[in-house]
Amino acid sequence: YNGETSDLTGPVTFEVKALNNTVLPAEDREAKVEFQREVAEFSRRVQGTQQLMREMRNRMRHIKEAINRVEEPVDGLMADYYALDAAMDDVSRALNGDNMKTRLDIDQPPSPAGRLGWINYEQKYSTSSPTGTHKMSLAIAKEEFEPILDIIRKLATEDLEALEQKLEDADAPYTPGRALKMID
Repeated sequence: YNGETSDLTGPVTFEVKALNNTVLPAEDREAKVEFQREVAEFSRRVQGTQQLMREMRNRMRHIKEAINRVEEPVDGLMADYYALDAAMDDVSRALNGDNMKTRLDIDQPPSPAGRLGWINYEQKYSTSSPTGTHKMSLAIAKEEFEPILDIIRKLATEDLEALEQKLEDADAPYTPGRALKMID
């Protein structure tokens, strides 16, 4: 590789034909594909939100340690930490369901991520049309997801940032996400 790319050949058109070997073929294949794309896009948003929550959890782990290492106690810093941690727990349960209830086999309403997981599981490689239940579950999951996403955005952009600013004001040790604040 010398830093240059070149085409080996020009574009070639071709037509893909589905095999006629399905047990329950979709009556409207285009509608099925559109539903799968809608599910895939919603999955991308939910997975991105879950990743954001994991990143926030990692930052919180470091923040707690930094609070414990501050030379002089800062009133309310640990209380702010625990309040944000509890809010993150609540919104995580709203998005993903309650793992403890699942482990104890206690019924709970389906979470948006849980609904999406079942739709993905049942529809991903299916050749049949999405069921009315799948469509309804996707609509419910999307409706429930938006207010949860708004809360997570606020936690990430306002509450976590405010806590990190308090750490900076207290001259706390480095935590991930604060490097630019520390050198300014």
